[in-house]
Amino acid sequence: LIAGNEFTGNRIGIAIEHGQYDTVTANRFVGDSTAIRLWADSIEPSDWGYPRHRDTRSVDWTITHNSFVGNRVGFRAARTAGVTFTGNRFGHVDSALVLRDTSGYRVTLAAEPPDGAAVLPPALARLVPPRLAGGMSTASPLASRDRGAIIVTEWGPYDWRAPRLWPADSSRTTPLALRVLGPAGTWRVVGRRGIAHLSEDRGRMGDTISVTLAPGSERDWSLTLDRRGTRFSWERFEPIAEWQVRAFAWADSTDPRTLSDAFAALLRSAPILTRTEPRLDYMWYRPVIRDLPPEHYALEATTTVALLPGTYTLRTISDDGVRVLVDGVQVIDDWKAHESAVDTAPLAGGTHTVRVEYYQVDGWTELRVEIVRGASRSTGSPGPH
Repeated sequence: LIAGNEFTGNRIGIAIEHGQYDTVTANRFVGDSTAIRLWADSIEPSDWGYPRHRDTRSVDWTITHNSFVGNRVGFRAARTAGVTFTGNRFGHVDSALVLRDTSGYRVTLAAEPPDGAAVLPPALARLVPPRLAGGMSTASPLASRDRGAIIVTEWGPYDWRAPRLWPADSSRTTPLALRVLGPAGTWRVVGRRGIAHLSEDRGRMGDTISVTLAPGSERDWSLTLDRRGTRFSWERFEPIAEWQVRAFAWADSTDPRTLSDAFAALLRSAPILTRTEPRLDYMWYRPVIRDLPPEHYALEATTTVALLPGTYTLRTISDDGVRVLVDGVQVIDDWKAHESAVDTAPLAGGTHTVRVEYYQVDGWTELRVEIVRGASRSTGSPGPH
């Protein structure tokens, strides 16, 4: 349900691909190039598992009692079925509707000018929270910023409510430029490790700090700032220097999900490729590694890591199946095929051998294995950065 909002000056106010069973009501679209756009791709990649087993049509939309003012296109749809478009009002709109390969729609256009709030039938009015009735404009200054304000961390979108350090470009550049993000105020450096030089040690939110690392600290360094008693940091801790990776193609006769002995024998056979990786961090819909099949493959990765005395956590993010052995003992077992999931295991200081086994069925590939300082965290919390 998208109800009671105001969309102003956007290239596209609402853009939804493969959407289903949604309602758009009591909104105002002012000066958007296209107010609402719905579509479904005519061709979906053959290596995506999701559309093989799920309905991905753009279907069954209710778009009613919205106001369109000064738009080039009010409603644009492609390869969409089952649209009810009624009770909407238009003023100074070049094209009210642009429909392509769209079927099963019911359209009525209101004749009255779109001045003021939409008057909703009681059944629809109950869907709109009272404080939103008649539309609203966000008071956040972020609404007027460009796309540079959209920052998505590994744990989701950043909301700008708390201070945060974030790379201005690649996090691997030298020197590294870190942006100081968050609410207005001042900041100061309260901690550093492995850093030879900082461009500044205090300033105002919105600054960019240039960080030059000390020789040999590229894999273990941190910078911590303070804003009004709130500490925030950026750090890198990558104690693993390299992984030895072997890849295998499996078939029905060596299916890792059901034939454990046959799969174990497969891992003892000659691999289809071998690689040395600085990090075990794979994410793709189609393999970016040459000679790796698009589906039904497995990886075995091994490494040795030396950790100073302390408490650590071994963490994996995987899709489809993963298990990890440390010094020959299995510490993570998430072998049933699953969508992206986080698993952790405690790890003590010392020298350890780590072996990762992973298999991919089809569709989305994700495998990330890392060691972080401290005890196990909740899978929904990134901890400090």
